[in-house]
Amino acid sequence: AALWNRRHKHAEAMIQPGDELFKVFLRARREDACPEAAHPPPVSGPSESPSRSVAPMIVPGAPVEILAQGQGPGTLVAQLVHRVPALAKVPEVQLQLVFKGMRPLPQLQVEEEVAEVRQSGCEVLPSAATSQNLRHLIARADCEVLHLALHCSSGQARHLFLEDPQGKAHIMTAEDFQSLLTDGQASQCVKLVVLNACHSFAVGQHFVQAGVKHVVCVQDDKEVRDNSCRLFARNFFSALRAGRSIGESFGCGVASLRHSSDGMCQKDAGSFVLLPEGGDHNVVLAGVAATLPSSASPRWLPARVEDFMGREVDIWRLLCHLKSRRLVTLSGSKGIGKTALMVAAGRFVQMRRGDSLQDGFQEVYWLNGDIPSKISESLQDLLRALQEDPSILVLADVPSVSSNNLPLKQLLEANAKVRLVLEVADASPNLKDQLGSLNVKPTKMELGPLQPLAQARLFLCRAARPLYDFELSGEPGANVPSTPPKIAEGFGQALGDHMVLAELPWMRDFEGNPSRIVDAAQALKPWKAAKPDEARPAKGKFVKVLAVHPNGEADKLLLRDTMTMAEIIETKAPGELRAVELE
Repeated sequence: AALWNRRHKHAEAMIQPGDELFKVFLRARREDACPEAAHPPPVSGPSESPSRSVAPMIVPGAPVEILAQGQGPGTLVAQLVHRVPALAKVPEVQLQLVFKGMRPLPQLQVEEEVAEVRQSGCEVLPSAATSQNLRHLIARADCEVLHLALHCSSGQARHLFLEDPQGKAHIMTAEDFQSLLTDGQASQCVKLVVLNACHSFAVGQHFVQAGVKHVVCVQDDKEVRDNSCRLFARNFFSALRAGRSIGESFGCGVASLRHSSDGMCQKDAGSFVLLPEGGDHNVVLAGVAATLPSSASPRWLPARVEDFMGREVDIWRLLCHLKSRRLVTLSGSKGIGKTALMVAAGRFVQMRRGDSLQDGFQEVYWLNGDIPSKISESLQDLLRALQEDPSILVLADVPSVSSNNLPLKQLLEANAKVRLVLEVADASPNLKDQLGSLNVKPTKMELGPLQPLAQARLFLCRAARPLYDFELSGEPGANVPSTPPKIAEGFGQALGDHMVLAELPWMRDFEGNPSRIVDAAQALKPWKAAKPDEARPAKGKFVKVLAVHPNGEADKLLLRDTMTMAEIIETKAPGELRAVELE
C-alpha cells in the first residue's frame, strides 16, 4: 500500500485507512496467452473520480490471462488451491488488488458563491444539484438562468458530479445529463447556463446540443481558482442585472479578471468560454425571468469552524442515519470535533432547505445554551415551531448536565417529521427515562479521528510558523540545534509532503484529535538556541517498573515510558543495576 501511494499524486487514488479490499485478480503473462483475454471491469468507489481509477492499469495489448478472481481474499485463496500446478508454468504472475472506499471531493465554497451572485442584485434560489431538483425546475418551466457550481471530470469520458439527498456523489455522464435537460419538453426553457466548473467545455457543448442558447464554461485543459470563479460570477451577473446583453456581460466578467491585482486571476481570465462560439449573444435577459419563490427565513446557526476539513464522509454518515432514524446521539472524545461536525451538517442541510426532496428538511434549529434558563427559552421557541408541522432538524449542543433534562419525548411527540441530533459525552447514553414509553430507537454515532492527510493539512493551516527541517524527522522543540535551523522551504505544497508529515511520530501522538492538532500547531515557537547546560524537560507517561537487584530484592520504580535504558540506570539506580536485570 505504501509503494502504491508513493506512485500517485492524488489522494483520491491512494489506499486509505478504512478502505475495503473489494476484488482480487491473479493474472499471468505468458507467451501463448491470447491478447484478447478478458480484462476485469473497472471499479470505482462511490464518490471517486472516474478519471482516477484505483486499480493498476495493464499495458494495452499485453498477453494477460486471468487465472483467478474473486470477491475478497478468501474467495481467491479457495480458487488458487486448484491452480497451483498451473502457476509453475507461468513465467510472470501479477496480483491485482482493487479497493473501494469513500473519498471526499474538493470542497466548493457554495455559500460564498451564492453571496457573490446576490451582491449583483439578482434574485437567487439556491438548491442542491440533484437530478430531482433539476427535473423539478424543468417541470415548472420558469427557470431561464441556471448557475451550476459542481465538479466535472478531467478525463476523456466526461462526467458531472451531482449529489444525492445525503450529499454523496451522483456521477452522471454528459450524455445522460443532456437527456435529463431535454426529456419531456418540446423546447428548452433554460436560456442561459453558467457552468462554474473546471474542465467543463465538453460538458458545455452538451448543454448547447440540449437547446440552451448561451453557455458559460471553462476550457477542458484549464483549472480555475474559486476566487476567480466568484469574481467572474459577481461581475457577470451585475452586468446582466444592469440590462447588458449576455455577450457584454461575459466580457465584463472576463475583464474583471484580466485587470485584477491578483496575478492568478489574470491568468484565469482566458479560461472562460461563451458557447456556442460565434453565436448571437446579443440578448438581454434582465427583467424577463419570473420571480422565484423565496424559502423560509433560516434559523440561526453558528459560523462554520475555520479550517474545518476531513469530515465529509462523517457528514454523509450522519445524514444517512437521519434518513431512517429520528434520534441520533453523537459521541466522541473531548476535542474530536462533535460541535464542529454538527455546525457543518446543519449548514449543509440549511443550504438545501426547501428542496423538492421527499425527505428534505424545511428548517434547521440549533439548540444550545450553557444555563438552564437560556435552554428553556430556546425550547419554547422550538416547540412552537414544531406545532407548525414543518420538517425540522434539531441539533442539540448542550452540556451533559443540561441534556439530561431535555424533554426528548415531548420534542419527538410534537412532530413526527422532526429529527434530533444530540451530542452526548457517553457513547452509550441511557435515554430510557427521557424517552419513557415513546417507541424511538436512539442511533449511536461515534466520531473518530481525522484521516492522516486531513491531520497534516490542518496542522499546516494552523501552524504559527513554517516548519524547520529538523522538525520533519523529530519532535517539535526537541533536539533544537545550537545554530539557526533551515526552514523547510515550500513544504506542504505537494501531497507527498502531507504524507511525510502525517507519518511523523509526534504527529501520530495527537491521535487524529483536531483540538490537539490545532493547539500544537499554534504553540510552535520561533527558534531559540538552547543553552548547553539547559536540561530538556521530561516527556512521556509515567509507568511502574519492577527493578530486580542481584541479591534478588526488587524495587518498584516510577519511570517515564520514553526513557532509554541508559537513562534509567543512570538516574534511578546508578551502579546497582544491569540492563538485563530490568523487567
